[in-house]
Amino acid sequence: MDMDRLQDDCRHLSDLEELGSLLSVSSRDALACDVDDISPLLEHARHVQAMRHAQRRLFPASLFRESSWDIILNCFIAQLEARHLCVKQLHSELDESNTAMLRRLADLELLGLILRSRDELDGRRTLVRLTPLADGLIRQFLKSYAAGPM
Repeated sequence: MDMDRLQDDCRHLSDLEELGSLLSVSSRDALACDVDDISPLLEHARHVQAMRHAQRRLFPASLFRESSWDIILNCFIAQLEARHLCVKQLHSELDESNTAMLRRLADLELLGLILRSRDELDGRRTLVRLTPLADGLIRQFLKSYAAGPM
């Protein structure tokens, strides 16, 4: 990793930490939600995901190649549906090379947005989930998305 990219990542991480503190995102706050709160969030997340699928179908692949957003969105939907998500599922969903996918996951992990862990039931699988910070940020995004244009 070159020094410029490392400095950019550190600046971005600092921005995310500041944003997280501004939103007062904690593990307890991010994960505690009413059942009534989940349904609209899941609906909005699925709508955004469908839009991303349409983008990939209609436009040249190189135009929307960056999949970090798609990874976060897929993790969030899996979390709301109370199911596990593994790297292999993400790979097949996003149709990205293994190298690119692992690079995106490493970047997201470095920024404190996802956590990767071995599946206790099947040690060959690596599970991916959002951190409380990422969960809080995507909830804020989807709630503002649902509220419409500002």
